[in-house]
Amino acid sequence: PHLSMTTVDGQFRLSYTAPASLGALVEQAIRESKDALFASGATDATLADGLLDVAHRSLSTLAGT
Repeated sequence: PHLSMTTVDGQFRLSYTAPASLGALVEQAIRESKDALFASGATDATLADGLLDVAHRSLSTLAGT
């Protein structure tokens, strides 16, 4: 797998390339998160919102956050 992250003109850009099986795992996590946001009332939740939620959930498991 390959992951790159950059900031260009104030915009964050992320690119991930991996075998389909790994991509499916990442996609499933993002879609589950988007669906959870939708179920909690955020009916306009997008896949981008799902990705942010995955990040927030991961960081919330750290002590002190």
